[in-house]
Amino acid sequence: DLVSEWKRQSSRYIKLGFARELGLSKEDYLASLPKFEPQPESFRGRFDIPVLVETRIAPSRQAEMVGLGYSSRSGLRVSDWENDPKGYKTPDHPYTTWMQAGKKNLERNLEYVRGTLALDERGATEYDGVALWIANPSVLNDHDIDLPGTSIEFECAPFLRCWGAWNDRPFVSYHAVDVACSGCGSASCGRVAT
Repeated sequence: DLVSEWKRQSSRYIKLGFARELGLSKEDYLASLPKFEPQPESFRGRFDIPVLVETRIAPSRQAEMVGLGYSSRSGLRVSDWENDPKGYKTPDHPYTTWMQAGKKNLERNLEYVRGTLALDERGATEYDGVALWIANPSVLNDHDIDLPGTSIEFECAPFLRCWGAWNDRPFVSYHAVDVACSGCGSASCGRVAT
């Protein structure tokens, strides 16, 4: 039920203080969030997780707000993956997406995953990854998640890790795109034809 799922995810954003962070009332914040569109038939079994993504707050601040550790990128250039086949650019407003959380790409490096994306698929960005964790923190119970839709200077990309640094709490960090980390899989999103 996409209506109930939208209510659940938007309520999490409210509870985590996103409306307050943006200087909006609860009502105005909810009105600014898009509703889920029905899942395209071609996504079934491939991209089955509906996610509400907030982009008006930087991922580093979102991580801080929701209790994720965040590895500093001070001085490093961070951008959408510049070689995305269709030139994907993260919108400056909230959006919805359909995702897979990386199980299909377990222990494959990001370079490989980027080269094998389907025509209707894009690499999940750091915004998508933080939103996926907000929607369902247990998503990291099975494996860590690479985010191939974001590039970090020196051929790196971000990932979500379940445990380790930051006092044994989940965190966002980054590693080289040619490294396949054990127990890590790249998340991706369905791309709707425009």
